[in-house]
Amino acid sequence: MDFAESFLNNSDSSKTLNSLKIGISEPDYGNLNKITQINLGIFNKNEIRIEGANEAWVIGKAEKLAVIMKNLENSTANIVKKYLPTFYKSIFIAMIIIAPSIGSLKNRALFVIMIFFALWMSEKINKKLFPIALLTRQEKKSTWWSKAFPYTISLISTILSGLAITWLTHYFQIFK
Repeated sequence: MDFAESFLNNSDSSKTLNSLKIGISEPDYGNLNKITQINLGIFNKNEIRIEGANEAWVIGKAEKLAVIMKNLENSTANIVKKYLPTFYKSIFIAMIIIAPSIGSLKNRALFVIMIFFALWMSEKINKKLFPIALLTRQEKKSTWWSKAFPYTISLISTILSGLAITWLTHYFQIFK
């Protein structure tokens, strides 16, 4: 039984891993070792670390692994992870600018709570749809729908959040 099979068979009942660290060490010159580490999902990012006495081997191995990892990336998830925080910040700044113009303290508090709830829900949905790393036991054939579905759901949830905030603002007559 190889290591991957052993890991998958002996893992707990949890279907989701928050992070995965793979390390390989092999002897090199003298008492030194060549070390390759791949960290997936640690502190919300993936990284590759290569150590060794031979600089050419280190650079070559790092480039090779970077190309392999790049081919496995989900470009839609990368776009969402890159620009979503900026989108959240702009909504938060808009909330700070708009909130003082709301008449009563009760309506102002309700508006702020609605914004925070919409941002929280959007973040939950996007974390579920766009994980940092997704490993499967079997190879799945990628179709245009499987790539477009998470992006579409994310876009729809963001639009619905905005519509819900607009409707609640109108319903509670916050800006009057």
